[in-house]
Amino acid sequence: MFIELDCPASVRKQLGKLFAEALKQTVPTEPDIVPLIDACIAKDGVKHADYQW
Repeated sequence: MFIELDCPASVRKQLGKLFAEALKQTVPTEPDIVPLIDACIAKDGVKHADYQW
């Protein structure tokens, strides 16, 4: 599986595309599934680079 990346510096975009492709392969009968990727938010309100889905 090859995913073309528009901006390789954007980890969030990379994860979103990877997860979307994984969902298409896992549940191909569900066309309306949209992955939601967001950075973890620490107690002090700062976003860190570890991502959740």
